[in-house]
Amino acid sequence: MKKLYIIWLILSSFTILFLSTIVHSLYDIFPNFFTSLFLPINESIWEHNKMIVLAYFLFMILEKILFKKNNCCYILPAIFCSILVLIIYSIIYFYILNKQENLFITIITYFIIIIISQLFYYFCKPKLNKKICLLLWIIIFIINAILTYYPLNNPLFYDFTK
Repeated sequence: MKKLYIIWLILSSFTILFLSTIVHSLYDIFPNFFTSLFLPINESIWEHNKMIVLAYFLFMILEKILFKKNNCCYILPAIFCSILVLIIYSIIYFYILNKQENLFITIITYFIIIIISQLFYYFCKPKLNKKICLLLWIIIFIINAILTYYPLNNPLFYDFTK
């Protein structure tokens, strides 16, 4: 791997972690119907999905602005990365770390998984049509919004802090 990419991997991972932290807390500042569609409204594992997806989405916009990429073919890999992060992190957090309730270990684990997803992103960059990329992002946001108000009867949707 190139040295420049290793630096970018670390910077991008910290950026995604920072964006996730901001997104995680925004609903408490702006509690309304519109923000509830995009931001996590409680501490359930599923609501953290919205945090992850939105953080990656904001990162991709930032990356597009900084590097002036003319197409959005990199947005789709970000979807796969965020879904990969969600699956791995949700399983690790819900079934292993949640029982310990150690915030430091949770954040370190999340950061490691961000790095893994960024490596996945680096090695798997399929080129797809802009309209398909946009449609997939819209579908993911719609599913997240619907499941906020109509959650499934599954422990991933429970807020165990209340």
